[in-house]
Amino acid sequence: MSSVMIRQYTNIAGLVLLIYDQIITWDKEVNRVWLSSDWVLKIMFFFGRYWALAIQIINLVATHPNILEKQLVNCHKWFGFQTGAVVLLLINLQLILKLRVYALYERSKKMAGFLFCGFICYIAVMFWLGSKFILALKLDSNCMVMEKFDPTTTIAFCAISMIDLGILWGLTVNKYRDALRYGWSTNPILRLVMRDTSWSCLAIFCLFIALLPYTLIVRQVGHIIYCLLCSLVSILTCRTILNMRGLSHSDGPLSIDITTMELELTDLTPLE
Repeated sequence: MSSVMIRQYTNIAGLVLLIYDQIITWDKEVNRVWLSSDWVLKIMFFFGRYWALAIQIINLVATHPNILEKQLVNCHKWFGFQTGAVVLLLINLQLILKLRVYALYERSKKMAGFLFCGFICYIAVMFWLGSKFILALKLDSNCMVMEKFDPTTTIAFCAISMIDLGILWGLTVNKYRDALRYGWSTNPILRLVMRDTSWSCLAIFCLFIALLPYTLIVRQVGHIIYCLLCSLVSILTCRTILNMRGLSHSDGPLSIDITTMELELTDLTPLE
């Protein structure tokens, strides 16, 4: 099977996965986000869900063999769009996870400064790596890489994402260790943040680690990496928001939100 068809089938699979996830979580999305959350969370959720759907649809159309045959797509611009779109999705997920860690540390100014500096550095480095990656590509008429490229940029992209997520996971683990030490590890917010951050880190780590051998040996991942990463980050973002919004076991208005919550860790009812 040609690389063009593999890319097309992967795009279809990614789009189907996103639509399926939206269908099975639609009732929670309506009740926990659109009917009860504030506008900041609505924007984050909309971006995580519908921006990803738009990306997959655009990629599916842009990479259709008939479109490529007519040479209606500028391949470098298309790769640039994909790179920028995926980086924005990653930034959105990072922002949500950082806000939750910030809340866990009782909105400490020191923690806010540390997370903010890390967030700005992450954005700058990711866009710099993305632009460097695009400029170095040599593409054929099917928007496939014509020759093996230096995998250093791809590896750096993966490494930066993994390190940043690892720091957030480490900060969450540190708070959980304090909880175990002082006897409030059953706090529902803490357990939820620990679980969701761990799953997000593990999922993205596994994707990058699985792609590294392919990157080093084949040195051509552009036809599948965007689709896989877009779908994965979208699902992680939406599930993270929905889980936090459902913490009170009610689909009505909640007093807990990722952007405003102040944790009274010793007063909350343990999770049953």
